[in-house]
Amino acid sequence: MNPIWRKILYVLSFWIYFMATGVTEAMTWKGNINPDIYHYWRAVEWAGLIALFISFLLVNGIQKTWENLKIAICATISGVGIYELVFCKTAYGDWMYHKTSRWLFISEHPSNWFWIGLIIVCSIFIIIMIRSKKN
Repeated sequence: MNPIWRKILYVLSFWIYFMATGVTEAMTWKGNINPDIYHYWRAVEWAGLIALFISFLLVNGIQKTWENLKIAICATISGVGIYELVFCKTAYGDWMYHKTSRWLFISEHPSNWFWIGLIIVCSIFIIIMIRSKKN
């Protein structure tokens, strides 16, 4: 398998995990758990984790720790954005629902436009890092 595809699988595994976690957390948060749908998304969550572990080994994550750490940080930050968008869609029925709860000791929860911007910026950094010659 081409090293670029391994790194793309690595990033997609993060995003699949965060997306599935957003769905299951929203179901739990709102208390409207359909057992069949909930367990389907829990299986997707586990599939994301398993794919993440396998892809980490495929990209020689232990030998190239620094290069993969930068990609992992960007994938995690953008994954949190994906989590927030999916959570809002599942819990409130609207991708752009603005939560009013406190977030990390900040008085107001960041808007979903913030998360969309963060996903775009991190995705650009991921593409640049994956395409760089030294990785």
